[in-house]
Order: sequence, then C-alpha cells, then structure tokens
Amino acid sequence: MEVDEVKIAKGILETDLNKL
Repeated sequence: MEVDEVKIAKGILETDLNKL
C-alpha cells in the first residue's frame, strides 16, 4: 500500500506552497 507515501507527498507539496 502506497497510501501513506501519497499522504506524505501531498503534505510536502502543501508545505512548499505555504513557503511561497
């Protein structure tokens, strides 16, 4: 199951957007 990996990837993307 790669669900956890997907959640982590989305979390990283969200944090990157917040940095902008």
